Amino acid sequence: MGSPIYLFTGTEIGERTSAVTKIKNELTKQYGTLDFHNLYADSSSIQQVLSLLQTGNLFMSALCVVLNNAEEVKKADDIEALIKWASEKPAFPSFLILTSDAYSINKKIENIVPKNQKQIFWEMFENKKQEWIRSFFAKEKIKITDNAIEDILQLVENNTQALKTSCSHLSLFFDEGAVIEDKNIENILSHTKEENPFTLFDSILRLNLQKSITISQKLMQTKNTSCIQIISALTYSFRRLLDWHNAIKEFGGFDEFNMKKKGFTSKTMITQYKTAEKNFSIEETRNILALLTSFDYEMRGLPVPLHNVLLDQLIYCIIKKRL
Repeated sequence: MGSPIYLFTGTEIGERTSAVTKIKNELTKQYGTLDFHNLYADSSSIQQVLSLLQTGNLFMSALCVVLNNAEEVKKADDIEALIKWASEKPAFPSFLILTSDAYSINKKIENIVPKNQKQIFWEMFENKKQEWIRSFFAKEKIKITDNAIEDILQLVENNTQALKTSCSHLSLFFDEGAVIEDKNIENILSHTKEENPFTLFDSILRLNLQKSITISQKLMQTKNTSCIQIISALTYSFRRLLDWHNAIKEFGGFDEFNMKKKGFTSKTMITQYKTAEKNFSIEETRNILALLTSFDYEMRGLPVPLHNVLLDQLIYCIIKKRL
């Protein structure tokens, strides 16, 4: 492989994740053993990332770090340090994959990534998503009505990874030759949906305190989710809400064409942020972002067992006090 740095951006998380997995598999095939780390720019400093990349692992042949939310790398010193690392030949085979839901990140960083090692993963058009769902069930020898497909697209996050998970769950309830109708969708998906920080955000923006606390407790019981990651995801989501407010102000109201240019493309996303706009003003959104930053800083200095209590307190403050 050539340059040690890759860049994958865009909202089509499923295809983007597949691209990361492909690189990971290629590195494993080439080097035999791979030390793999999945980090977030909101919760890991560039110094930590570079220290990992430069040190390596004595028990592994190569190292790969995925740094998510790469649009958050903005400090001049961090950018220069990253550029310096990418331009030097590392003593240990180490590779960095930058990912972002945004369509672009800092231009100086983008410019050091070879053209053939960066890709934007655009969200599928509505008709393509409909074809994707119909094709998925056709492979399972199950039919699905147009209305049922529309309901799936209304309920599920707007990327192929989320669609694959939800459709896989749905297929378990039907035998070959069955027909899935719209009356089946909401009932089944609501009972099979996996919780994540973004379903937590959805519950918070609907001001459902009890459900939000329940989701946060479920997330904290999983091995792959930390309180810092939850706060990072909530911070990202409320930043997008601030983007929504600013766009509404810029366009003098909701304009579907212009909002799509701002990245609010799916019907599900638009419905979600319309609800959020009603329940959280632009000033409240700014205050929540400041609160999230404060809690993030506080939690890093406290023992993990206290994180549950603080996370519940954070959710209560956002929903009930409304700042």
